Amino acid sequence: MFALGRGLPSLEESDMSELSIVCPKTRKRFLTGIHTDSGTLAKVWFAPVNSRCPHCGRIHTFEVRDAYIEATLSRENFGSNVRRPEKILQDA
Repeated sequence: MFALGRGLPSLEESDMSELSIVCPKTRKRFLTGIHTDSGTLAKVWFAPVNSRCPHCGRIHTFEVRDAYIEATLSRENFGSNVRRPEKILQDA
């Protein structure tokens, strides 16, 4: 686990959310292992980040602003009618 702006967070830090991105090759979403809070997220919005994709094995470079925030995508937070990125891409 990697945290932007704070070092490694404790498991109790509920304000930390994990970033995920969509693999450009397979179109499958994956967790990056990068955790951040809203304050740090605003500061690093345009920062480039690298993450190894478990689907294709390549390292993908993306800007933080292009990532999904797991807390935002959580069905527990917004109900079961939330469409996941991979579902949206499949429907396109």
